[in-house]
Amino acid sequence: MATDGMQLKPRRSELQVTRFDRSRAVEYQSCPRRRWLNYHEGGMGVVPAKLYVPFATGIWTHHGLAALLAGKNVDVAVDGAVTEYRNEILKRGLQLNPGEVESYLMDEQVALVEAMIRAYAKVRLGELLGTFEVLEVEREDEWVMASWQVPSDDPRLKLGHTTHELALMARSDALLLERISGDLYIQSFKTAASYDRRTSGEAEHDVQGLSEVAVTEARLYRRWHALHNRTAQAHSISEPQDKTDVMLLSRAEPPRIAGVRMEYIIKGRREEFPEGSSHWEQYSPLIRGYVKEGVTRAEFGWKREWKDDEGKTRKLDYRTWKPFHVWEQPGGVKAWIDLLATGTIQPEAGECLPSQFVCPVPYFRNEDDVRNWFEQTVYQERQISEHLVEIRGASGEGDRQSLLNMYFPQYRRSCDWPTPCHYIDCCYSTNVGQDPVGSGLYREREPHHATEISK
Repeated sequence: MATDGMQLKPRRSELQVTRFDRSRAVEYQSCPRRRWLNYHEGGMGVVPAKLYVPFATGIWTHHGLAALLAGKNVDVAVDGAVTEYRNEILKRGLQLNPGEVESYLMDEQVALVEAMIRAYAKVRLGELLGTFEVLEVEREDEWVMASWQVPSDDPRLKLGHTTHELALMARSDALLLERISGDLYIQSFKTAASYDRRTSGEAEHDVQGLSEVAVTEARLYRRWHALHNRTAQAHSISEPQDKTDVMLLSRAEPPRIAGVRMEYIIKGRREEFPEGSSHWEQYSPLIRGYVKEGVTRAEFGWKREWKDDEGKTRKLDYRTWKPFHVWEQPGGVKAWIDLLATGTIQPEAGECLPSQFVCPVPYFRNEDDVRNWFEQTVYQERQISEHLVEIRGASGEGDRQSLLNMYFPQYRRSCDWPTPCHYIDCCYSTNVGQDPVGSGLYREREPHHATEISK
């Protein structure tokens, strides 16, 4: 959908801006009450006091991958990511399954973050940089999707009304320029326990591929006009500010995003084995290998079970092959990833590192997809913004609770599937629900978008 006509409106003293992002829009569709608790309770929203491992590991893996795309060497990228992750764990702690030991879980997950970053640098980064030029990495964007006016009796407002704007905040992993075609792509990294038909189907309908494309195109449209209008007035090409400006100055018209390039990093499943043992392991060959002690030297393996060329299932003999934790061995994660990169470890099971990444054909969004998403999102978020004003003006706790029940109902089918909701205690424990932060189970959410922080 073209972005013409969807420009930023002049800022006025009576302007009110409602900001949202993809995550909270999708959260509302999953469970409206969770949307309220996560993003609006107490003003900023509340989150579990302790880190949820799958989310946290994904976040700090993204930090390391962003550093790689920004030109940092792998050791610097790893050091920054794992140091930040450890510090956050030490500050907040981790959500644990019954019987788990936090120190072990921290070492395991920090090792996994390091391994995924090092493995990507070994087998994927070179191909990406050879095919694409990285124009931007994790650039903050904000796009005003809609505006409307509400009459006001406030005598201080000279125009007699308040202007409301609905702004979408976004931050793409990267903006890529294909070197041969000159096409633009949004890069999106995903960490996943596995990649299957369901994962692929979810990606095809993922809102991220719509929202980030639309926001980025809107910003490029505005910037292209600003650069070319200034150039025309000065009768010369203005000095570009960054790689994106150089690209825009070379275009005869505002560019479009050709597609979304998703890369999945397979982190493996974290499972309890044997069941009921309270012993949990992350089953990823990046941090868990197998060793068979020999007379003169040890043999190593990366896969317990595989299929041979004839399709027959083969297994390592558990009587002679023993699992080990990579981070506990001499040389740690770096030495193991370097060893796997040689392709000499259990070659009959295939190459390990390439199999930990899946890069499907880029997803291309058609005009109907974008328009439908745009209209649905504007309607949903405008309604929510109006509901928030009404709730915050409630005359008492009883009135407030009734409004929450109407506008942010509990979707009870989302409480326990696919995993237990982090906000069950808020919803079903009166004491916790009345003061989530005071209960010690939750803390105030820290905003992650620059415009939300500075508002």
